[in-house]
Amino acid sequence: MYASHCIVASHSDVAEAERLITLHHLDAAWRDHLAEIAMLKDGIHQVGLGGLNPIDEFHNAARVSFDEITSRIDEAIIETFRAVPMGPAGIDLEQEELRGPASTWTYLVNDDSTADHLANLLTGNRDMGMNVGAGLMWPLLGFWIAARKLTQRRR
Repeated sequence: MYASHCIVASHSDVAEAERLITLHHLDAAWRDHLAEIAMLKDGIHQVGLGGLNPIDEFHNAARVSFDEITSRIDEAIIETFRAVPMGPAGIDLEQEELRGPASTWTYLVNDDSTADHLANLLTGNRDMGMNVGAGLMWPLLGFWIAARKLTQRRR
């Protein structure tokens, strides 16, 4: 396939076409992946209602999504490279609709995540040793230790 394109166009033009096709499909797959992750992030809190850990489930779903895009990228590159007609000057990006999007993603970063992290530690369903029950039970443990010491001194 690569050799047949090199008959019509120069080797450098075919290599440039391959690079542009690859970049186009990488960009499209990454854009779709980010949209899927955004939807996953918006609804992941509901997983906690089912007794699962939202962080673990988010990581698992994100990993599966990422693994799926790698095979889709390879298939799309090969399919496009076969379908795109090669001219003496390479490929026409406008005609083949391989131009990138005109818009970009915007990321908002929250540097102060301590409130959410502390809330997850206090109310999370992990065995972290620190939760609301332990926070409420420590005074009882203190009274029990004090009462035990007092009863041991009396004997």
